[in-house]
Amino acid sequence: MNRDISLNSRLVAAGTFYAGMGKVWTAGRELSAKLLKVGKKSSERAIALHDAVYSLVYNSAFCPAMYLITGSRDWKEITFATAASGLIGLVNGAPQGYAVDVTRDLTGLERCDRMTYPDFIRKKSSTVKKGVLAGAVVASIGLMGLIYAVTPDEGLWKDKEQPVKMEIKEPNSYK
Repeated sequence: MNRDISLNSRLVAAGTFYAGMGKVWTAGRELSAKLLKVGKKSSERAIALHDAVYSLVYNSAFCPAMYLITGSRDWKEITFATAASGLIGLVNGAPQGYAVDVTRDLTGLERCDRMTYPDFIRKKSSTVKKGVLAGAVVASIGLMGLIYAVTPDEGLWKDKEQPVKMEIKEPNSYK
């Protein structure tokens, strides 16, 4: 997959997540947890396992459409990218679920009672919590931009079709 499609897919994913797809992810997570009887009183390990598997399924379901929307048309490429995204969801699901729970606390939507959430943050004022959240969002977007800025345009990012560079010299410029 070329770099532009990869970057566009990340931007579309981030944009749709902030624009409402995050609610879809969260609603699906809550429904799945309810059906599987994984609740707030469950162990951190059970919650993490649920979130990891849920993210794998979610990414596998939504990624093909995202790659099509962002310009990819090669099904082999889409399949590989979706499988990779599913595996990333498996690894990233637990931290993502934790981030959702913490974000709810930082925004004042719902108190986070997870054992690993620090009391010194939980007890801060609403204004301080919202400042922490804003800083985290800006930092995550900045880090994504930094990753793409320092990644060379070769290897995995190399376009399949490289433009041919041609140079035409003036007839009298061979002196």
